Amino acid sequence: MCSPLRLRPPPRPAAGPQAQAEPDRPPGDGKPVIVVRDLVRKFGDFTANNRVNLTVEPHQIHCLLGENGAGKSTLMNVLYGLHQPDAGEILIDDEPVTFSGRLALA
Repeated sequence: MCSPLRLRPPPRPAAGPQAQAEPDRPPGDGKPVIVVRDLVRKFGDFTANNRVNLTVEPHQIHCLLGENGAGKSTLMNVLYGLHQPDAGEILIDDEPVTFSGRLALA
């Protein structure tokens, strides 16, 4: 039997002039960094991703979990530009993006 994973919160920054948030994205502002809307990716007659929606806000960690063939790798390949979506949109910092060729998100 495995024991549960216990996560500790990150240490709080010291108060004072040295403690500054990123000027364009303060912690907890709730503005999404990545938004995926109704993303579809097909390979011939096979639909690997069907109307996928995903929102990632600052300081969030997400996990894609599913069985073999569920479309996890395909979704990531679309998000970093290896595959083109057949439908839907990807927004990064509220701007629609399209990838032409192999482009990695960093």
